[in-house]
Amino acid sequence: MPSDWEVAEPPVSTPVFAAVKYKNGIVFIVEENKFQVRRDELKDDVGESLLPVLARKYVQKLPHVKYQAVGINFKGFIECAEPERIVMNLFLKPGIADFNGIQPEASGFRFVYRIDDIRLRLSFDSGKVKRADSENERNGMLVDANYHIDLGGHNIHQEIECATSLYAEHYDHFIQTARTILALEDL
Repeated sequence: MPSDWEVAEPPVSTPVFAAVKYKNGIVFIVEENKFQVRRDELKDDVGESLLPVLARKYVQKLPHVKYQAVGINFKGFIECAEPERIVMNLFLKPGIADFNGIQPEASGFRFVYRIDDIRLRLSFDSGKVKRADSENERNGMLVDANYHIDLGGHNIHQEIECATSLYAEHYDHFIQTARTILALEDL
């Protein structure tokens, strides 16, 4: 880690789980069969993200691990009043989920797409967020994406390098796809 990074809280380490969180929002999590590097704080310039570089460096330090997949995840939030109603109106035919005179008050939707060798899971739900610099919770629509790439070739480290190098492209795709599905001009 760069020498100017400061640990935000004491690291956690057990036989099946370890986590280190830095003050800059970067978090490393290692579980028995999964490694994650993520940023807890939202940044506007995803193209400049350190996440793919940090993931590659981690993998290079542990070349003997049999990595099975790469997952690239994005989260979006669209502030709006009555997000439960908006999500249902977008994806649910009126009356289709009613039974015995009871209507749902909220719903969430997940779509799974195959894009070449990538499985994209895209979900829409209502929820609340609170920024680190504010005490106020905001209502809105949560949009989550997981770009899942299975590894299985003879040169897994090269596959990881290739998969993580597409981070910015996947982010652009995430924004475009969400805009299209939600019929929004500016996300």
